[in-house]
Amino acid sequence: MAQQMKYCRSCGKQIETNVKFCRYCGFRFDVAPQNTVSQPEQQAPQQPASQGGISAGALVQEVAASTSKGEESFDLGNLGMGMIDHATGGALGSAMNTVSQMKGKVTEILSPFRTLLSGIKSFGSNLIGFFKNPKAAIPTILLGILWIVLGMMRDSDSDVIKALSWLTFSEGGLNRDGIGMIGGIFGKGIVAVALTSLINGGWRDVAAGCKTMFGGKKGDEKPKALHLIIGAIIGVLGYYAFVGFRNASGITTMAGISGILLSLESLGSKDGFLYRFAQSLTSRVQNGVRTAQNGKVAGLFTGMTAGFAIITALTALIR
Repeated sequence: MAQQMKYCRSCGKQIETNVKFCRYCGFRFDVAPQNTVSQPEQQAPQQPASQGGISAGALVQEVAASTSKGEESFDLGNLGMGMIDHATGGALGSAMNTVSQMKGKVTEILSPFRTLLSGIKSFGSNLIGFFKNPKAAIPTILLGILWIVLGMMRDSDSDVIKALSWLTFSEGGLNRDGIGMIGGIFGKGIVAVALTSLINGGWRDVAAGCKTMFGGKKGDEKPKALHLIIGAIIGVLGYYAFVGFRNASGITTMAGISGILLSLESLGSKDGFLYRFAQSLTSRVQNGVRTAQNGKVAGLFTGMTAGFAIITALTALIR
């Protein structure tokens, strides 16, 4: 038969009905509530080392007796906190319960639209930062100049030129018009972000993403199968958006590799615009609060990594 439960009136934890003490805060249940007001002539002198007529020594003896009977077990920390709670009239237990609720409070996730607006605002701030601090824009300017030079020398047979063209994805957008050109330029940006991030220590998050992808930590939510498939489709479509279906070849595979790196980095860091946007897209509203579904997010980025990897490998082998 299931054991009946009740709630501690000091800390709010659920406990068995037949115990004399709360095993979380040490509150004794046969003591009258502290808000009972007695007449002045009947009020007993205050005893600093006791509460409700129970001394600290008696409290220890009672706990020891209860433990020996198998009623409840206490560790020294809970016992000490319980004694202090009695001395303060239950105020400590209430405060600890409030802190516990604050720690367990679910973080609210922004809606997809608000997350997108936040990303645009952040991009604008970074762009303004480039003008305020010209030194920060030097790597971007140098990479832009390199793209121009490599574009002018794209027909060269030099192995160095070919290697740099592959590494920087300089072919992106050159043989495409309209939306295709925009996709190629965006692909160049993905490559630039991936390379810059690796140089600035992003490889640690990539390593963490690999660990999460192939096992993760104990207690982590498992990736959802449906979102694995959706992520893989996004990875494949993203690659072709960057390079174009007709232009996909060995020289364009750096766009796919960059997609792999950024997907793993987002999965490992659990931060950044891509991760927050994925959280907002997969979030669920519970009791009026939009909460993250980490298993779905992990599935998306794991699937994206697999999708980019598969299509990049096939492109390199077939073309």
